[in-house]
Amino acid sequence: MMILGPRQHENDIDVYLSSLIEDLRLLWDQEVEVFDAYEKVNFNLCALLFYTINDFPAYGSLNGSSVKRT
Repeated sequence: MMILGPRQHENDIDVYLSSLIEDLRLLWDQEVEVFDAYEKVNFNLCALLFYTINDFPAYGSLNGSSVKRT
């Protein structure tokens, strides 16, 4: 998801990320049964977000740091 500069909510980034965080917590805390269409079997899925790629201002917004904007 991309949030364009002037329309970005300064400290309200959690509004945009809350549904992602809920899904990631579900996939980490408990296994979810899913269907593998290729193998035609069900299996239990656990998942996590390993890393993100951001520019410096986005990094500052996500971790709560202040960054210099030009």
